[in-house]
Amino acid sequence: MYLGLQSVFVVALTTLPPRSDFFPFLFIPLSLYAVEVFGRRIGFRWITAYVLAMLGVYVIAEQQPSLEALIDLVMVSLYGALCFFVGQIAHVRQQAEAIQAENQRLLDEL
Repeated sequence: MYLGLQSVFVVALTTLPPRSDFFPFLFIPLSLYAVEVFGRRIGFRWITAYVLAMLGVYVIAEQQPSLEALIDLVMVSLYGALCFFVGQIAHVRQQAEAIQAENQRLLDEL
């Protein structure tokens, strides 16, 4: 529920005029949190929803093709890639912690 409320809040911030290009940065810690809480599969679905929300706010809302729409598309692509990268880092960290716990268990058995 906490993640959902934060997500709605960030989407609302991105839609407020004047649009600020730094609000999508708030999706990055949410991406980390989503993967940590739900795991890779569901966490990456949350990240996909974040990217689609950014796409809707910054690209689809621009009714007319223009240079600004192209810049917004590049921005959404970069933010989206960064969100997926951070999510992957969270997943790898979880795997490393699980392997470390297993190693410790095996060492204790010895």
